[in-house]
Amino acid sequence: MELVKDIILLLVGLTVFMVGMDMMSNGMKKVAGKGLRGLFKKIGNNRLAGYGIGMSVTAIIQSSSATSVMVIGFLNAGIMTLLQGICIMLGAYVGTSATGLIVSLSTLSGGSGSFKLSAFLIGFAFIGLVMTFFKKPLVKNLGTLLSGLGLLFFGLETMSGVFDGTSQVYLFFVDLFSNVSFPLLLVLIGAVFTAIVQSSSATSGIVIMLVAKDALTLTSGIYLVIGATVGACAITVIASLSGNVNAKRMSVSCMIARIVMALVATGIIWIIVSSTGGAEKCDNFILGLFNEQSGLALAVCNVAYNIIVTLIALPLAGVIAKLGEITIKDTSSLKKDRAVQYIDDNMLREPAIAKMQAKKEIMGMMDLAFTNLKRGYVRITTQDKSEDKVLVETEERIDNINEKLTPYLIKLTGVLDGEESKRVGSWFHVINDVERIGDHANNFYEMSLEMEENELKFSETAVAEFKRMFDVIEQMIEIVPEIFDEKDKSHLHQLHVLEDETDRLKKELSTAHYDRMKEGACKVILSPYYTSLLSNLERVADHLVNVGYSIIDPTGHDTEEQ
Repeated sequence: MELVKDIILLLVGLTVFMVGMDMMSNGMKKVAGKGLRGLFKKIGNNRLAGYGIGMSVTAIIQSSSATSVMVIGFLNAGIMTLLQGICIMLGAYVGTSATGLIVSLSTLSGGSGSFKLSAFLIGFAFIGLVMTFFKKPLVKNLGTLLSGLGLLFFGLETMSGVFDGTSQVYLFFVDLFSNVSFPLLLVLIGAVFTAIVQSSSATSGIVIMLVAKDALTLTSGIYLVIGATVGACAITVIASLSGNVNAKRMSVSCMIARIVMALVATGIIWIIVSSTGGAEKCDNFILGLFNEQSGLALAVCNVAYNIIVTLIALPLAGVIAKLGEITIKDTSSLKKDRAVQYIDDNMLREPAIAKMQAKKEIMGMMDLAFTNLKRGYVRITTQDKSEDKVLVETEERIDNINEKLTPYLIKLTGVLDGEESKRVGSWFHVINDVERIGDHANNFYEMSLEMEENELKFSETAVAEFKRMFDVIEQMIEIVPEIFDEKDKSHLHQLHVLEDETDRLKKELSTAHYDRMKEGACKVILSPYYTSLLSNLERVADHLVNVGYSIIDPTGHDTEEQ
């Protein structure tokens, strides 16, 4: 029974530790997230700048996986190059090692062992809980951060209680690692365990605690945390699976680089340990530098390892990027067959990035719908069949994007707060309007086929009249994306004026058409097609104005402006 109790306490401690890490990370992202994302956007091709930003951001939010998700999001959106992404991730590997320093605080004690800093740090959990009851978002988010920090140390304390020197779990680990001392095997164990728990911080925390409790030698601990740096890459690879080619290249090339770094570092440490009298002598030397604080010694060694290997890799970032290009071939020729290009459920862990991705996807959907509208208009007014296949395929793709975007936006509104959630909620109306514009393009195509079958064609006069109305719609098409992307809201009034012009033209052209029919200058059999095309164009203008006004009214109506 004692063994079962210890195992349960160990698992509970690990669970609380990981929940604390997640809360701390989420709290920090909400407190400083917008500024951190701004830093990402500002970097150029300066490798040191990217490295420094990756290191700083990850050290602040305490999550290399969160950093990787943000980087993958920017790569998917096309606003970051592969080289920039790699430099940021190299910095992130250093930043995430700061977690070990935080964890090592739980192992610090005075000479008598009576004082433990973690006993006081656990109190942050209660302080943070009280702060979450405040209405001010900043205070609530800081409360989440502090609660997470307190839970992190509580989880460590719970696990630490299992390793009291006499428990069966403690004796198991002592026995295990006394028999497993082969460096490469220890690296593999560290990598596999990290890949399973999806957190290098969790691995580092457990290993630091084992070293502090003398259940594991310092040298073995170093090999395990080196392995953890490789296992952490699995998180990035998983996040990039549904990303674009650069996201996949970044994750794969970084994983290969981390494996090479780990193997080279392991080899060097192995040689040094063997040539200086063995692991025990090396451990004693290092521990002497840290006043026998073995947990702190391992945490510092972990930071030092990551700084050294990443600074060596930084000048080779171009080579690492090239390695990614060789490993992952560009399948851009197949990209057109893929319904969505930017959205990915993995990004929902970073709501701000997910929102940016969704907006990018909607902008792409607009481009497809607007381009197809022009194809449909040309088809019905000229009977040109050259783009029939592209028109039909594009209409299918627009429908597919709409089907994928709708459930994604539902999930996204669930992870956003307040005004942000309301803004994304308005996008449901936007994609509906854009999809309807695509339907009108298809309507033009089907009407054209029917006219062709009946050997009917619009007169030059009718085509000239349609052109007057379509010219106005093209002006609206030019400014709607700018308004939706909130780059230039000043065009809202112009959009409203243009929509009024389409209403006026519809009345004017309808009157002119009926006058021609009275005079016998227009075939009566063409009248339904003329009227239908005119009505479709007017409805397209309505949909366009709805999209533009979505930034001030969730339903897209322009009543506030009138």
